[in-house]
Amino acid sequence: MLDDRDNNIDTDKLSADVRAHIERELKGYAHNIHDEISGGISGVIIQLENIKRTLARVGDEKTVSDINLVILSATETLEASRRIANKLRPSLLDHFGLAAAIDQMLKDFQIRYGVNTSLVIEPNALISKNDKQKLSERQCLEVFRIAQEVLNNIIKHANAHHVDCEINGELEHVIFTFKDDGCGIGWDAVQGVGIGGIKIRALSAHGSVSITPLCPCGTMVKLKVKVLNNDAHRQEG
Repeated sequence: MLDDRDNNIDTDKLSADVRAHIERELKGYAHNIHDEISGGISGVIIQLENIKRTLARVGDEKTVSDINLVILSATETLEASRRIANKLRPSLLDHFGLAAAIDQMLKDFQIRYGVNTSLVIEPNALISKNDKQKLSERQCLEVFRIAQEVLNNIIKHANAHHVDCEINGELEHVIFTFKDDGCGIGWDAVQGVGIGGIKIRALSAHGSVSITPLCPCGTMVKLKVKVLNNDAHRQEG
């Protein structure tokens, strides 16, 4: 006989499998954008630079000026394609690990929105900017997506000026803490769809999440993720 707990387990597993499939698709799209679209635009820019130098030698300043505008537009498009590819699947996450990807995410967030950010990785964190071994690939993806959602919520609702992230360890867990100095979060927001998605991802990462208001202002999101053994890592992969 199938009880409610069995249904919940099956639903959670299906949800995790669907997200894993989506992440694989996003990874493929990101690589295609990087290799084909970004590569093609880079090639066009190089050709335009060569044409510009040729025209400059014969004194065609008007056409050189027009080409400069085209190069500027192509360069902006190239940067946009790289941002899209990075949002779909950050290359740092694959090549340098979760901490490095979160670090870059915070730096990009600060540049784009003018919100000061900081990242502190404690010595007991069981993870570093060059360490990809402590958490499984699926856990890293889920934590990264949670961090994205936390920052999205901050920029949409918090009106914050500072965002601080701390990564530390506790026994067999890695703990990610995000704090902002914004207007705080209400109970309706805690029960909202975005927060619900964060909680589902936390469960998929073998973790738990708490969201609490800070005094006198701001919100703290604390994510606690269990470090799996090698056998569990292989099953996650």
